Amino acid sequence: MARPAVADRKPIQANAADHVDAYSIDEFCARHRISPQLFYKLKPQGLMPLTFSVGTRVLISREAADAWRRARENAAQQPPVRFCDDLARAPSFPQSKNRKTT
Repeated sequence: MARPAVADRKPIQANAADHVDAYSIDEFCARHRISPQLFYKLKPQGLMPLTFSVGTRVLISREAADAWRRARENAAQQPPVRFCDDLARAPSFPQSKNRKTT
């Protein structure tokens, strides 16, 4: 049986926001379907586009958004790094002799 469509998801419509020169953080997040919380979580890690300030507003240029999308697409093409592979290569540490076992 087919799953019903998600009713609360709104389709992305082409409008004037497609031709703006800069996006607010909320506009950028809505356009890329990410939450503002995720944006602020990943920004200190350098995984979000460059921003600039105009007065008290923080904006993202269209070019920075394009560069961010290209970088994310290129990163997706790289083979994933598996954590368990790193553990296999990590040196093992001897157990402490002072540790009591029960």
